[in-house]
Amino acid sequence: MNPYSSPGDTIDQRTVEAMRRRRLAMAKQLSFAQRLEAARRLRNSASQTLQANPNGWQAFFARNHRKRRYSAVRHLERQMLGNNEPG
Repeated sequence: MNPYSSPGDTIDQRTVEAMRRRRLAMAKQLSFAQRLEAARRLRNSASQTLQANPNGWQAFFARNHRKRRYSAVRHLERQMLGNNEPG
């Protein structure tokens, strides 16, 4: 336990799982249009947050380009297909 935290500060795995089940149940009650609108709001909020911080925006693009490099994609394909030979 962190010496600077109190016992009430921790969330156990049962609580996390209960919260996940509750969020899933709430999401299932939404219509497709409502889920689509929520995703749009989340995407816009994330974009605004990134654009508000130039360093965050640059880090996002750098990570995005690293993940899309041909070598990174080939590595992922090898992992997914179980072929560990470079190619």
